[in-house]
Amino acid sequence: MRRLADESGQSLVFFLLFLPSLVLLVGLVVNVGAWLQGQRHVQNVADAAALAAVQSLQSGNVQAVADSYANVNWAGSTVTLSGSSGSGTQSVSVHATHSVAGFIGVGGITVGANATARTQVADSVTNVSPFGVLAGSWQFGQQVTFRWSPPANAANSFAPIRFGGVNAGNFDTFAACDASAPAGDNCLSGTFSAPLGYRTLRVSTDALAAALQATENVTHLVGVYDSPVGGRNNSPVDVVGWAAFTIDDVREGVSPAVVVVTGHFDTFVGSPLPVGANPPTAADFGVRAVGLVK
Repeated sequence: MRRLADESGQSLVFFLLFLPSLVLLVGLVVNVGAWLQGQRHVQNVADAAALAAVQSLQSGNVQAVADSYANVNWAGSTVTLSGSSGSGTQSVSVHATHSVAGFIGVGGITVGANATARTQVADSVTNVSPFGVLAGSWQFGQQVTFRWSPPANAANSFAPIRFGGVNAGNFDTFAACDASAPAGDNCLSGTFSAPLGYRTLRVSTDALAAALQATENVTHLVGVYDSPVGGRNNSPVDVVGWAAFTIDDVREGVSPAVVVVTGHFDTFVGSPLPVGANPPTAADFGVRAVGLVK
């Protein structure tokens, strides 16, 4: 009777009966945590792949670029692309997937995420250098020469332009500041919208050449105007777009007085720039606004 009344060992029986459920519960908690972490990770993959792909639309290697960025962010990721384009705007949509292993090999799933990035002609820009170039048939990477000679500009010309706070008295200081920090905002604050009308500056060839020589081998964001302008102070300039221009060489002629600038245009992605719901009608001179739209 004493042996029949002995209750020792009953807790062990209950524990053994509950053990499979406990293992399943722990596995579920671990799996859900892994799935949520994987979901966040694959969303980062989709965002990075979309931003990289939309910037490579002109190169034709969109899928390869997206695959590369996806695997840099999470090795083993798979991305599929779909794109759309319209007047002045292009977008790429990315669906990224990646497998996530389950607890002790059980309950693995594939997580996925979507992202869409768009690039378009910018409707405004900041940190613009105080000179503009005449629009022409130049191409990115192709060396081109521009000339400036008072009192008149003609084909293949450039001009010092009066942006806010820039005039003949401080042009040299402004250009030197821009040369030392072309991407900074300490030289000039403000936003320039295109198209806008500006005024040209009448400065000496010596001052202009010295200022621009300090900018050699540095890429600058310059205004692009659509017609030759007079060299007189305050002659109007119609800026129709923006371009990233690297000055390769600056030469000054004495008779006649002339400044000759040789350089090339670079592919350029501006940030921060607005990405609106509708593309602006500004001419496309290589400056692009890029951003995630969803």
